[in-house]
Amino acid sequence: MGYLLTSQPSIFSRGGINFTPPRLELPVPGLSSSRSGYPKLPGGCPELGLITSPDPDEGGCASPHGEAVVSPGFARHFVALWRAIEEEKNHEHLASSSSTVSSPEAPPILVEVVDRIVLGGEPLDQNLRWAACLAAMDPHASKHWKRLLECKDKCRVNNSLRAILSVVFRLAVDEVGHHLIRKLISACDETNLHVVVTEVVAHQKQLLETAKNALGVKWVQHLLQLAKPWPSLIRTLSFALFGGAADLMMDKYGSRLIKECLSRLSFEQNKFIYVAALANLRTVAKNELGCITLMKIVDHALGATKHELLAEIISHSTCLSQDLYGNYVVQHIFDLGEEKYEERLCWEVRSHLLQLCTQKNGSHVVEKCLASAGGRLLLEDLVSHKKLLQIAQDSYGNYVVNAALRLSKTAAPLLHQRLVEALRVHSQSLKHHPHGRHVYKNVAEGADYRSTSK
Repeated sequence: MGYLLTSQPSIFSRGGINFTPPRLELPVPGLSSSRSGYPKLPGGCPELGLITSPDPDEGGCASPHGEAVVSPGFARHFVALWRAIEEEKNHEHLASSSSTVSSPEAPPILVEVVDRIVLGGEPLDQNLRWAACLAAMDPHASKHWKRLLECKDKCRVNNSLRAILSVVFRLAVDEVGHHLIRKLISACDETNLHVVVTEVVAHQKQLLETAKNALGVKWVQHLLQLAKPWPSLIRTLSFALFGGAADLMMDKYGSRLIKECLSRLSFEQNKFIYVAALANLRTVAKNELGCITLMKIVDHALGATKHELLAEIISHSTCLSQDLYGNYVVQHIFDLGEEKYEERLCWEVRSHLLQLCTQKNGSHVVEKCLASAGGRLLLEDLVSHKKLLQIAQDSYGNYVVNAALRLSKTAAPLLHQRLVEALRVHSQSLKHHPHGRHVYKNVAEGADYRSTSK
């Protein structure tokens, strides 16, 4: 536990601005004291590129390369004081403190830093860049900054971009900073958006990680929406997102970005999504979130692209039908109402009928096939299948047989009669079997063939 003491000189002096911390004796959690009694930040501020020097009395903070980038007071008092006070206030720890501290509305130095950057266009050194980052993440200074951008003055926008574009990903995931960075890109014209997009795509890995963040994904969505009128910008962003598109489809927040693109961008602009889905179809389809995203992708696909996606799903239908999540992707084909794909799927399923009928997820797919346009093909195979008894006695297969009895009764009476006769041959085996008896009842008693949940 360190203490913020009262005998400190002005902590920041540049351009005529001087700020002296108030007289405080506030214990600050997480701070240790140096030999002189001044508090120091353990490990510095790595997120801002700062580390504490070996001797806080000598240099305060230094960059990883060793040169002094901020004054000792700035590092010790400015960062520690305002962050600590805000933390203490939020957690109501000050109530138990011996002294009461009331934080002013905003750190005056941060507001002045914003004015110097946005209005004054002051040349940026390392000190001012770090101060700009802090200001962007401070609630009051950030609010002041957004007010300055409301007029969309080009000079102010340019000055703001120069100051914080290099830390755009850090701000995009910050609770305060993401509001400012969205406001900033909203004020950009085409030229400025080109600058932003160029900076963003130069750091593809960070872009993809940002898209997987609850706050960051909102900023990426906003950037894509703003870039929509300019095809070249969309192509550039699409190319950067393509490499991680499959991972985004399977991520909680990344999948939201994919769905947003499908809803807001044109078919041509979303080509990168369809290509990524086709290349990673099995992996995405077997994922809890990926299967939902993939179904959305199929719904939005057009022409040859949709045909390729459905053909790929059908070619892997045996594997996907047995998967906990993949079977929903296969069943989604029946929701499209296109008979040619239903028939192709039935042809694929009939070659693995026993395997799918006796598997929990696969049996659902077989039942859907029986009720589809190509169901008659499957019904004929089931009637003449040499393993019909095994299917009827299976814990999942008996549901398939009962579904076949129910559906064929009205749709194909002749096949229904053949199926009943094929099952009656095994009446005794079915009657005394824990699963087969359900089929036996429907055959022997002529009851309504109501499906039961598995």
